[in-house]
Amino acid sequence: MWELDAIAAVVIGGTLLIGGRGGILGTFIGVTLLGIVLNVINLDGTLDSWWQPVIRGLFLVAIVVIQAKIMNANKLKL
Repeated sequence: MWELDAIAAVVIGGTLLIGGRGGILGTFIGVTLLGIVLNVINLDGTLDSWWQPVIRGLFLVAIVVIQAKIMNANKLKL
């Protein structure tokens, strides 16, 4: 499960899954955002721990979809 956390943090930080460049600042932002989301789930206490991987995956899918839309918009400008 740690591998998914590392990949999710880097992708949330702005590195594309299809390749590209990322930076330390973006990765730090990704780790921070992912940590905040998972910490809020723990502190809320109303969700079972079973939901953590589900929410982590949905968060990652949402970021990938947003990145894909941005990439398509940039291709259309060229």
